[in-house]
Amino acid sequence: KELTSIGLPGMSSFCTERHGMRQSWRWHVCSETSKEADSLSQLLSDYGISTSEFALGAFDELLEEVIGHGGVEPSSKLMVREGELRRHVQIIKVWLGADILSVPHVMVHGSKTRSSGQGIQALDMKDKPLTMKMGLGQRWQDALPDVLLRRLGLDVALQQRYIDTS
Repeated sequence: KELTSIGLPGMSSFCTERHGMRQSWRWHVCSETSKEADSLSQLLSDYGISTSEFALGAFDELLEEVIGHGGVEPSSKLMVREGELRRHVQIIKVWLGADILSVPHVMVHGSKTRSSGQGIQALDMKDKPLTMKMGLGQRWQDALPDVLLRRLGLDVALQQRYIDTS
């Protein structure tokens, strides 16, 4: 219990604050990835982006996005455009339509919430379509079954029986 302040035993990310300076920390498996984390941190610093200002866990998410993890392909890349570092992400948006009693309808989010250490946070997703990050270079036709499975729990067999993607 005494070690929870440094993210143990769950190895979760944590923050410290001393002399008005807030720093975020994370537990990382000792491997080649630490070199990649150092390189990413240096690149961000070179473009005036301070990782100490990132929300808890945000650096880890960015690292996983740009290098991939556990055999998963990267889902974004960092590029320099007009002297600025930018993140390139492909997003799939799905408007799932149905004729209900001969009236066309489209499915949208009603609400979305996230549990955080400070309670439940409502995210502004009302009346928005299904969205999900795609893999770099992935075609929307290949991402569609994945978004329907991950966001709605519709397995591929059900999608093939009931959903027309033409």
